[in-house]
Amino acid sequence: MPFMGLIMTKRKIVNIGVLVHNRSALGVTLLIKEIFEAANYVLGAETYKLDFMSYKKRILKNDIFQMQLQKSKETYDYVIVSPSQGRYENQLLEWDEEIELLKSLHKNNAVIASSCLGVLLLASTGILDGKQATTHWACESFVKKNFPKVQWDMQKILCETASVITAGGYLAIVDLTLNIISKSSGKKMTQEIGKLLLADSTREKQSIYAAELIVNTQEVDQFKVLEKWIDLNIHKNISIQEMADHCGMSLRSFQRKIISSYGHPPKKFLQLKRVQKARLLLGNSKLSIEDVVSQVGMSDVSSFRKIFLREFGMSLSEYRRRIF
Repeated sequence: MPFMGLIMTKRKIVNIGVLVHNRSALGVTLLIKEIFEAANYVLGAETYKLDFMSYKKRILKNDIFQMQLQKSKETYDYVIVSPSQGRYENQLLEWDEEIELLKSLHKNNAVIASSCLGVLLLASTGILDGKQATTHWACESFVKKNFPKVQWDMQKILCETASVITAGGYLAIVDLTLNIISKSSGKKMTQEIGKLLLADSTREKQSIYAAELIVNTQEVDQFKVLEKWIDLNIHKNISIQEMADHCGMSLRSFQRKIISSYGHPPKKFLQLKRVQKARLLLGNSKLSIEDVVSQVGMSDVSSFRKIFLREFGMSLSEYRRRIF
């Protein structure tokens, strides 16, 4: 993408290392470069300087092209781990050198970032422990099992702390990169770059893409039966006590075990089941919003609108327009 500067301005140089590894999705990795080049174009100066780097100088090849990687510098302002390709079950191998490198760079005050399955490399270093993070919604059960110390939030497109930024699927690398530009060059500048790229820089949720909003991470049999029962009775006013009775548990035990299995208390668990059913019903254009809300067991339309907005970041009507 050949760029010519639009706005001549003097800004502090931001040094960014893009850590490329054997499982890198190279096409998406090159997209990172394109976005920062767009930023330099809008800024009218080479504000963002990128290194495609590794733990040593080497050449990385795939079936289409090869990439020359330089040895990592000791310090960067940001280090972006390239998103990974392949199945998430195979992402915990052959990363010893990258893990040590990331630990060192993080210790030297680099903000470490990644999206999609690249986040699994971050999690393997331990630097996500105790922090809120996200990755692709489809591997929620896998990451919660393998990295239980991380506070996973799969609803969000992007999670950030002072030292770590994580994002959802492959193309959430755009959100992540624009977030870095926003932090270093300001929101107004980021909006201009977003316009140039035709990229929405305000996305917050990836839950609209998720097949399931709730995941039974511990595979408790009673809860599998409970979910089927709720699906059949979702149009009714189900109480928490009825849910506990259906599982053959005391109310106290039920509350404790459902939080352990789903990461949500019973009230929110039931709300998510209703929201999940509602988005399926929205595909039926003959149903009014009021009918959809009624069929998921809610009498207060206004209250359910707020719950739906909380989970998807958009209204029921907007969801119907965008998805269907």
